[in-house]
Amino acid sequence: MSLKIQEHENPWQKLTCRLPESGNWRQEEGLLLPEIDAQKALIVQMQQQVQLSNLLNEINNEIRSTLDIEQILTSACRLLGQALQCSRVSILVKESNTEKTLVTRGEYNAGDYPIQLGMKVPITDNPHLSAVISQQESLALTKFLDFPGLNEQTRKIALSLEIKSMLAVATRYQGEVNGIIGLHQCDREREWTDWEQQLLEGVASQLAIAINQAKLYSETRRQAEKESLLRLIGNQIRSTLDLETILQTAVREVRQMLQCDRVIIYQFQDNWQGKVVVEDMTVPWPSILGDMGADKCFRGDYADLYQQGRVKAINDIFNAGLEPCHVDFLDSLQVKANLIVPIVTSRSEENSLPTAGSCNFKFPGRLWGLLIAHECH
Repeated sequence: MSLKIQEHENPWQKLTCRLPESGNWRQEEGLLLPEIDAQKALIVQMQQQVQLSNLLNEINNEIRSTLDIEQILTSACRLLGQALQCSRVSILVKESNTEKTLVTRGEYNAGDYPIQLGMKVPITDNPHLSAVISQQESLALTKFLDFPGLNEQTRKIALSLEIKSMLAVATRYQGEVNGIIGLHQCDREREWTDWEQQLLEGVASQLAIAINQAKLYSETRRQAEKESLLRLIGNQIRSTLDLETILQTAVREVRQMLQCDRVIIYQFQDNWQGKVVVEDMTVPWPSILGDMGADKCFRGDYADLYQQGRVKAINDIFNAGLEPCHVDFLDSLQVKANLIVPIVTSRSEENSLPTAGSCNFKFPGRLWGLLIAHECH
């Protein structure tokens, strides 16, 4: 008779036992085979535990070496992808607890498959993501496109990424989901084993902590940068009565903090038209200091919103639902994305603020102007 024995990461091997000349197995010889099988299973289990331990140690070392969330997640994706030999590993992160989309912040790609890094994936009306978020254990799908309830948008994303099979699990910190790890098989359909699911769940527990720590660090750093910027502008205001110098300091420091291509201050004049009174920019983007031309799409109702303190962020001017005339206006300035913050003054401030310098500032009302950051890449 023969018995197949499998070592972890090695092909099946065969142990052959010849029948005795008597033609019968002794009882103690028959009992030996189940014992071998049990020992084989124990060896495989121990090897799997060692592999999981090594993987977690490598991820922990990465977490301890940096607070850069992209570096941590990219390394974790690479380690997972190499350990489980899958086509793609992606880690999607919720930017905030109220966010309805997930952003791919880490990725490993084993072949020439489409890149998911940077892609935003909606949670709403996305049944497989809802399933992953709603359950503690991982979700294993051999035939991803057969998952019930997939809408047309999700199918298009899956087809564009060439996903055939998926194994996914949510990362949770103190009961709150802060991300999702997704393993994709793109070259074939794959049956995910219990061991692979357990390994992914173990990694998810570690990464949930790392994601939370990185978010806290990022928030603390942004707050420190904001306070530093306000102190700098405050010191500038106390040291000079030249308003143009104060505003020039503001745009320079804001551009450096946001690491964007251009920051301007736009002062309103008659009929909500105006001009750029100060700017700070990087080469090779052209200066737009002075008259920016008339943005015929800017209406009084927009001014009302900004006067109430509205802050508007546009990630892509061509896909933000803007009116065509406003898109054309921004495109003429080579703007691809922007951030707009209103400069609102009280009535008492209109007479108390300095108007010295070459800007010759006049206040048309409470909405004095806009601080605008441009991304031109």
